[in-house]
Amino acid sequence: MPRNLNYLEAATLPCSTLTAWNALHGLRAVLPGDWVLTQGAGGVSISTLQFAKAVGSRVVATTSSPAKAQRLRDLGADHVINYKTIPNWGEEAKRLTKRGVDHVLKVVGAHTIAQTLNAVKINGLITIIGWIGGPGETGPSFGQNLSSMAIIREIVVGSQDQFEAMAPLSPLFIYLVINSIKARAIEASDIKPVLDEQLFKLEGLKE
Repeated sequence: MPRNLNYLEAATLPCSTLTAWNALHGLRAVLPGDWVLTQGAGGVSISTLQFAKAVGSRVVATTSSPAKAQRLRDLGADHVINYKTIPNWGEEAKRLTKRGVDHVLKVVGAHTIAQTLNAVKINGLITIIGWIGGPGETGPSFGQNLSSMAIIREIVVGSQDQFEAMAPLSPLFIYLVINSIKARAIEASDIKPVLDEQLFKLEGLKE
């Protein structure tokens, strides 16, 4: 377990945090100076923001309220776009970056695909981790996706090797590897997962 985290913070690592790591390092590693676009202020998006800033990347974040926007700025976002007041947020992201973003983390429904394609640069990478949205949503056609000339992939969490690169292994995972445990990205960059204000204890599991 990373020495800079408590057990509560470390509990997020195998799910939302590992998913964010996979998004930024699984296919094409994010680099210093790259532009990363995150969508929303959920756990995966926040972890993606933190990892991106840790390597010197720049982040454009989208969200829906001034309070969430301020939270994202406090975490290091270079630009925050309110998609309710700026519905063409993909075009705005391209304007802010002057060329389009290198990496996009797409976490919501099909209705965001069109703006995502507007935001990404040619040969940029779009990583899809979810299709949360309303019934009957439609997105761009297969041909429109191809015409963006971006790389589009979908992921589900991450691998054991990615977890090892992200954080020192917990006792739960030690038996899966034979090499020595080394300090990894979370510890080296002192990244701390952002937790919700409300915590649920095991005693209240039935409720």
